[in-house]
Amino acid sequence: MRNPQGCAFICYPEKTIEIDTFSCGHCNRVVHVAVNMKIEQVGDFCRQCFKMICAKCADARVCTPLLARIEQMEERYYRRRQFEMLAGL
Repeated sequence: MRNPQGCAFICYPEKTIEIDTFSCGHCNRVVHVAVNMKIEQVGDFCRQCFKMICAKCADARVCTPLLARIEQMEERYYRRRQFEMLAGL
């Protein structure tokens, strides 16, 4: 990979393998990239948030970065807690 974001060391009893990695900008999944693989083989590059994404998120064709998803979950939790407090649950 041209500019890896990280590397993983996979240890076997007889040898240790080093593999380049990147984290998906949408789901934060760690993707292992073998030597001389193209980005299209393991994922894609999102042209809305300008981050590398995994194959699963590339198939979705919707740009929802991880931070936006977390903020949505927090907002739903906050609203549910407010409703439970007002309803006396």
